[in-house]
Amino acid sequence: MNSKISGLLTISIILIMLAVIAGCVAGDSITNIYTDPTPTYSTPYPTAVPTKYVTPYPTAVPTKYVTAVPTLRTTEIRSTGNSNWESYTNYPDGFRIYKPDDWSVKTLKARDVLTMREITLLDDIVYIYAPNYNGFIMIYGMDASGTAASMTGRTQISDNFYTGFISGLSQSTTSDGGYTKNVARDETLYTINGNPARHATMTMYIDNQPLKSDIYLITFNNNYYAVVYMGTEGATQQDAITGSTIMKTFDEN
Repeated sequence: MNSKISGLLTISIILIMLAVIAGCVAGDSITNIYTDPTPTYSTPYPTAVPTKYVTPYPTAVPTKYVTAVPTLRTTEIRSTGNSNWESYTNYPDGFRIYKPDDWSVKTLKARDVLTMREITLLDDIVYIYAPNYNGFIMIYGMDASGTAASMTGRTQISDNFYTGFISGLSQSTTSDGGYTKNVARDETLYTINGNPARHATMTMYIDNQPLKSDIYLITFNNNYYAVVYMGTEGATQQDAITGSTIMKTFDEN
């Protein structure tokens, strides 16, 4: 693998993993992110009556409010990429993705890169990188079985989990000086090839190099997968379009 890409890998792994942990630990501990408004009351002065009697202050009656949760857009995506693309299947982690034949694949064992007590990582971290080395896709997964983030009984990733994930992205830093900026939510509920997904964008800085990043959080079989495209310096709009299209082919094996 070209040194331009390999030098970015470990730091980018840590930054994204910190975000997923935040989703698991912080996100689903939020019980209600839409706080009910607290009504305030103003009691008018009594009306003067030309008698010996004074009209008492009216009794304030509390108003009941129903908190409305925002209605999120829904978007369904089904894709296997362009007709001449080839599939890559990762059997240990149970997913398949399509890519141009000149994009290369490298796998690392997750346990060799990072150990996390808070979550159970799946076996591999997968990189798919462009022939010009101007960008790469990183994929890794975690098992949410038996956690508050479990998808059992759910048809979409919970907004609390997504809020924790966004918070984690916004606060991620590493001892090597990596950090994130310009993290943006996407208030859309995605379904990618039949699998619930959420999306965000951000800029990741590693060695002061900005990496424009596009990230999908996709789930099936109680596993969450972070599928991230990072454009390095020199990446073109077409590189970003290709990376985004590759991510949208992600599916269960």
